[in-house]
Amino acid sequence: MTDNPDYTKAVKLYAWDGSNLYPVKVDANGNLIAVMKGTDGTNLQTLKVDSEGQLLAVMKGDYSGTLKTIAVDENGVMKANLAVQDLSQIKIRHEYGGTEASSTAQRTLWANSTTYLVEYTGEGYFYYAQFRVNPATRSDEEHPRIDIDSQTIQPYGNFYNHHYNGADTSTMPLRLLSFAEDGFCCLEYFFNPPLKFDTSLKLGFYNPSDTDHRGYIDYFYTKL
Repeated sequence: MTDNPDYTKAVKLYAWDGSNLYPVKVDANGNLIAVMKGTDGTNLQTLKVDSEGQLLAVMKGDYSGTLKTIAVDENGVMKANLAVQDLSQIKIRHEYGGTEASSTAQRTLWANSTTYLVEYTGEGYFYYAQFRVNPATRSDEEHPRIDIDSQTIQPYGNFYNHHYNGADTSTMPLRLLSFAEDGFCCLEYFFNPPLKFDTSLKLGFYNPSDTDHRGYIDYFYTKL
């Protein structure tokens, strides 16, 4: 033994595998070298790392007795929908983008044609629209049009039918605000909860008469 400090002494480390002792290895910089293993329930499997030495793992979760790989996005962030078992339904709160609350300019509503004044491609929620037609010959024949994902979802008819057949606003999401057979007509739609659209929203008029009309729309929807 010498009187030198302990940190100057050389020590050889051994590891015990349950049966034998083996020397513990280090690299050229003195860093401990280890091959880590994990059991798969039967055998020991070597754990992998990437080129920077970061541990790699494929995570799986049980789905009715079948293991499914847990996915991540392009940044490696795990995505998950978490549900509490006693809920009757899952409520997903979307991250909203911009809102569109505006009025269109007055436009010609061509005879025997459908004219769209609002056209949006994308995903979002539709809340409200007010359809207005300026005085003209049989302006009451105009049909407001609401198209969601290329499907017309406005089945309630024209201004004339709303006025004379008495649309039930307690069961329909609309109000007839103004009516005249050859005058100003205004019909309002409001949806609560709002209508979800996945690909597109279009608002306009169908003019079945032989006379061109003029109209515009107030509207409100949100983008996702």
